[in-house]
Amino acid sequence: MPMALTLIEAIAGRPKAEEIARGLGLQSWDARHASDTFRFNRPFAITAMQNLGAFWNWEKFGIELAAGVDEVSLALVADSWSRTYRSRAVTFAPTKNPVTTQSGLRVVPDVVAANWPIETLVSRFDRRRPAIALDDTLRAIGRRYGSETENFVATQLEYPQAAQFANHMNRTSAAPDELSLLYR
Repeated sequence: MPMALTLIEAIAGRPKAEEIARGLGLQSWDARHASDTFRFNRPFAITAMQNLGAFWNWEKFGIELAAGVDEVSLALVADSWSRTYRSRAVTFAPTKNPVTTQSGLRVVPDVVAANWPIETLVSRFDRRRPAIALDDTLRAIGRRYGSETENFVATQLEYPQAAQFANHMNRTSAAPDELSLLYR
């Protein structure tokens, strides 16, 4: 998200980028990108292999489509669950009719169903801003599959909050100036 906001700032100016950041639920952002945080490393590869190898435990999560849903939150939540390599998120609604989102997009549900099994139903995120919905989803992934998978997904998304902490924890040594980058 920080890089997207940097692009918005370049195109539409700082005030517009700050307005969008507030709408997303981000308190602060800038153009700095700690690329090393999101590198392919051993813990990332091991998590990918373990999750792919657990194909017998693969799950399908349902996200209920409701009129007025925030489409950015919907996309972030569905994408995050689908990046675990252990699950896939699908949308569902009682009919195959398109559901209109907050900004007027019409989304056709993946599955027609009146309800979804509670154990794989993604909790509602209607009132949460996208960044908060993403944070909550990453924590839910961590509770379900462990912190390694939570960090695996955050790294794929280049989402700094969880991924930077995970990268810090996976290092055997780090220079003090490298550690300061993690906590800005």
